[in-house]
Amino acid sequence: MAGRWILLLCLCGTISAAENFCGYIPKATVAVLSEGEKISSFRVAVADRPELHRRGLMQCAALPPKQGLLFIFDDLRERFFWMHDTTIPLAILYIGDDGRIVSIKEGKPGSDATIPSGRPVRYALEVNLKEGMTVPVGATVKISFD
Repeated sequence: MAGRWILLLCLCGTISAAENFCGYIPKATVAVLSEGEKISSFRVAVADRPELHRRGLMQCAALPPKQGLLFIFDDLRERFFWMHDTTIPLAILYIGDDGRIVSIKEGKPGSDATIPSGRPVRYALEVNLKEGMTVPVGATVKISFD
């Protein structure tokens, strides 16, 4: 019987470690809807403070499929991202106050060039480039927090 408990504890540790990515723990789900139909979904960690906004996904070696980092800002304004010390190609989905994706930009690893949203936004979602570039501009996102 004791052997079963040890195995169970080891499995629990493995499951929680698998959920962690790049020093973040996913705390929400972002569903992407087009014409009312769900077309994609991402488990996301949340960057809702200036220090997390600055850190982003710097030094992240890999981003698991269908996961990402959701940036939440206190105010509505144009945003500018960069890829300094970021090693993976990302798509940045800029999201307006109404939950609509207003633009999607490519983030090139290591680039210090600014990546503007083009319009005022309240949120930004960083995901793997290939996954993000399949999402249409104008789609709506629904955020569900754990």
